[in-house]
Formats: sequence, structure tokens, C-alpha cells
Amino acid sequence: MKKLRQWTFVYGLLGVVIVVASLTVACKSENVVVDGYIEEESSIYETLGASTAEMFSYDDLIVNKLKLGMTEEEVKALLGEPANYYDSKEILSSTTQATQNAGQNQTQVETQKVTQAQTHLQTGANADEVLDEKVYAYNDLSLIFMPIDGTYKLCAAASLGDDDVFSRGIKVGDSKDKILDLYYRDRNCLNNNVMTEDKATIIGKYLYGTFTLDDLGTVKTADKIQSGIINYNGYASMEVAKSYIIELTYFEPPYKEQNATYNDDFAQIAFDIDEKGIITGIRWYYYPENNDEK
Repeated sequence: MKKLRQWTFVYGLLGVVIVVASLTVACKSENVVVDGYIEEESSIYETLGASTAEMFSYDDLIVNKLKLGMTEEEVKALLGEPANYYDSKEILSSTTQATQNAGQNQTQVETQKVTQAQTHLQTGANADEVLDEKVYAYNDLSLIFMPIDGTYKLCAAASLGDDDVFSRGIKVGDSKDKILDLYYRDRNCLNNNVMTEDKATIIGKYLYGTFTLDDLGTVKTADKIQSGIINYNGYASMEVAKSYIIELTYFEPPYKEQNATYNDDFAQIAFDIDEKGIITGIRWYYYPENNDEK
């Protein structure tokens, strides 16, 4: 199965560690009065106006003047040398030396990554089970390069700063309403619940689509996959959440097999939202096709 990225480290390079909860975390049900109605599992929201916006796609994998697929040289020609740098293969090939340097030149998060790499190998994992990536950090912006056809290319970006402009002009500090305005969502999206596997608890809302990435192992489709969700991040609702996440996902055929799987290339963008409905972090990533047949 394709190895999914741990975004805690990417944000960590920016000096902030954000733990992104799994969509599968169940949330406790509680009633909260908001604008005159009770928010609970049976709440009925008003339908929204019809959206004419486009769904998320590969075209949205941009930030500032950068875009998906740029080489390290192309990025450095625009931004210069990064303030911080991390190479997974260098750490895996020399974890002892990296640990020795931890107290001298490494940030706490970089030291943590070395420890994670060592632990991963000590538990019997192979070095090729760790994502092969290079991370460049420029102040509030972190960029990830992964090998595609033998060349490291830009495959992910994350920012906590309001100077970095992402697709459709969205940036940190904007309201979540801007996302709902500029990306497609169904009119009745706030009543389209994402449920736990046992269908007992609401853990989010479908902005569009009918299943999440977690369902891909059981849902069989050869069609394009476009979905958007509001992930409650472990809370009972947006109204009581200290933070939640808006996640948009995109798969495009042709696929390696008859139906889409985790081994196919796909993209996601995620917006971290605080309790006031303000964007506090943005990250997108592209996962290249996994050609490992093991």
C-alpha cells in the first residue's frame, strides 16, 4: 500500500507541531445551541445557494508562483536556498551521525524525525518503506520533493503564513466561507453526514462525493474520484470544535488496475480551520503512482 505522509513533521519544520486527527476518530455527541437551533446528530441545516465553482483537481496544486512538478532547481531559482532542509534518505543512511548532530544544528522536530526513522528501522521495517522525500522550508512555507521518473519534483506544499497564496487566491487568515464559495459544494452539503463505520456517529460532512479515502479499499470504481469533506477532527460538530479540517481529494483515470486503489496517483488539499472559522494552515500534496508490486 502507498505510504501516506505524516504532516506533523512538515508543519514542525515551520516551528509548529499540529497533530492532524484521523477521519476515523469517533466524536462524542452533545447538544449546543447555535443561532437559534440545536446542533446535534439530527440537526437540519439550511440548503445553500447553488455553486458554480469547480471541484478540486490537479490544477489547484499551486502556491505563489510554484506548481506541481517543478524541479528543485526551478524552485530555488524563484526562492533561493531554503532556510531548512531535510532529506529522508540521508537520515536513513546515517542516523547515528544525524543523532550526534542533533544538539548542534538540528531543530527539535528534525531530531524527532531522526528518532522516528531509527525506531522505524529497529522495528523491522525496510528503508524503502519510508517515504523518499526532500523537504525545503522557507519561513512559513514548506515544500516536499519526491522522485518522479528519476528527478525530484515538487509534490507537496504547506504553509502557516498569510503571505503564501494558494489556488483560487485562498490563504491563511481567510474565512472558511471563502473555501465554500470558491470550491464546489453541494447545496445540501451540511446535511450530508460522514459516519463512522458502524453508522453510529457523525464525524463530518460531505461537501461533495459519497465516500472518503478511508473507504477506497471497499468501494470499487473506475471513474474519476472527486470528494470534499468537513472533518470534525474528533469533535462532535463544527460549532463545538476547537479546530476542524476541510479536505478535498482527487483521483483521475486511467488507473493501474481495473479500479482506483491507493497505488494510483492522487491529490489532496487540506485547510485547517479554528473555532472562529478562520484558516490557520493550508497544505496540498500529490502522491505519485506506486510502482512497487510487493
